[in-house]
Amino acid sequence: VYGVISTLETLEQFNIHWALVAEVSQVEALALAKRMQYFVGLLLIITTVAVALASVIITRGLVAPIKKLSEWTGLVAQGNLAVLEGAVPKNEIGELQTSFNRMVMSLQEVTSVCQAVAVGDFSKSAVLRGENDTLGQAVNQMAENLRAVVRQAEVLSKGDFSVQITPW
Repeated sequence: VYGVISTLETLEQFNIHWALVAEVSQVEALALAKRMQYFVGLLLIITTVAVALASVIITRGLVAPIKKLSEWTGLVAQGNLAVLEGAVPKNEIGELQTSFNRMVMSLQEVTSVCQAVAVGDFSKSAVLRGENDTLGQAVNQMAENLRAVVRQAEVLSKGDFSVQITPW
């Protein structure tokens, strides 16, 4: 008989060879296992809900700034050169937002030069952001060419027809 060996040893000291057998119903014997099964199932459900909530929160935290940045770049593509305001995340998305803001500020500066040239103010020029700043170089070249044309026109307007007119 399993589970009552120590009781058998105790009885053998008195030279009695008896065994005590206790019968337990299956429901009573498996009650602890059933409670553990219920507890594990409940724990599985709670864990699943917690993981789902955490993933939704984390996903929103990643997707929301990207959507905002995407909408803003769409506005910039349509010609709206407003800088994106608000808190800048301290991650790769924040670095991307900062880079886009710098690009928009550069476009604003080039736009300012073009607006000045459009009304006859040829004194402005764009600050080049680097050796590969082709837009800034092109706008500065355009402004310089227009300045040269204006200088030639001023000389001609004073009656000096000896000036050679060069388009660029």
